[in-house]
Amino acid sequence: MRGADSMNPDRRPLVMVIDDDADIRSAIEELLDGEGFATVGATDGQAALNLIADMRDRPALILLDLMMPILDGWTFCKVRQGVSTLMEIPVVAISAGPMEGPREPLRVLGYAINGVSDELALEILAHLVNDMPIALQVVSDRMHASEVVSLARTQGVSVVCFADLPPSPSSKTRYLVKRLHAALPEVRIVVGRWAPPLLADESSQALRDAGASLVTSTLVETRTYLGGLVEIPRLPVPE
Repeated sequence: MRGADSMNPDRRPLVMVIDDDADIRSAIEELLDGEGFATVGATDGQAALNLIADMRDRPALILLDLMMPILDGWTFCKVRQGVSTLMEIPVVAISAGPMEGPREPLRVLGYAINGVSDELALEILAHLVNDMPIALQVVSDRMHASEVVSLARTQGVSVVCFADLPPSPSSKTRYLVKRLHAALPEVRIVVGRWAPPLLADESSQALRDAGASLVTSTLVETRTYLGGLVEIPRLPVPE
């Protein structure tokens, strides 16, 4: 675990990784460091709360394992609900594990709805599916609905994954899902409202009604869903 007094010396966006598995925590921290983020690790929820209390600058995002000793992810979220400064920090539930699949890559387009936190969550998802035949392209540029549809069509993707972390409203995502589903009904649409259950909102049904194939609350659920699609026929890339 990195020292609290050297967490963010160069003012890069700071991400806190809370996981009791040292190997997973280190791998995620290395990935984030390579993507230009500062990181700080904690072995459980209580250690994370202690670190945050001593920090001058709050993390921009918390990556939270739910199954941990001492103070697990669910209890951490209960504590967070009662602290206004913690409520302002987006939380993404994480997990990892091996999964096998065929060699031909499944083309997935990942689109960050609201900026750096959503983009970072997609980068973590890309890391989690790295051992599977999945090619996940993360797009962070702001785009109109017609541009998202055009990009999905020209790339021949089989899946579009919209990252839209709570507590942001999902109205923008619903519009994008509706437009994409109408234009490319054969493309599966996943919406990542990645947050622990206590922080989940009530927008899932509205997103499904708009055309989303799946609305997920954890990265591992998204990973499992994508892993189940690796056998589907690939959509051709337009000439």
